[in-house]
Amino acid sequence: MDTLIRDHLDSEKLGCSVCESLAYARRENDLRQLMESSPHVIVRAFACYELAGYLKKQVETNPAGRERLEAQIEALFEQVADSYADVEHPFWKRPLGDLASAELFEIRHLIVGKMAPEIEGDDMEGHRLKLSDYRGKAVLLEFWAFW
Repeated sequence: MDTLIRDHLDSEKLGCSVCESLAYARRENDLRQLMESSPHVIVRAFACYELAGYLKKQVETNPAGRERLEAQIEALFEQVADSYADVEHPFWKRPLGDLASAELFEIRHLIVGKMAPEIEGDDMEGHRLKLSDYRGKAVLLEFWAFW
């Protein structure tokens, strides 16, 4: 990895798979270097996206410094959504902008400590219910379907 970053920083081939590998190997500084120094939009896009994902996993596994990291994570996903929205992820076959927007929605609305979004549906007996009717109570939601 050191040789790759040192000798091939200007390569366009340092896109998705290399950035994923750097995130998996916990090479945060290399991702930051690619994000800031690569002359290729696709490399900067994947470095930014993978860095945000890496930091998100760090917060999930080690809550120390959560507030500082959460602000960075949100800013990185915003950067992906704003600057690299049209770059397609080769595995997911979706634009990074869509993937980053989904991550931002989760960060802003679905993580522990946030108020749950309104959910409406029918209970097991067919009665209409709203999640907000149970605010302040412990609630177990189970989603399932027959396709």
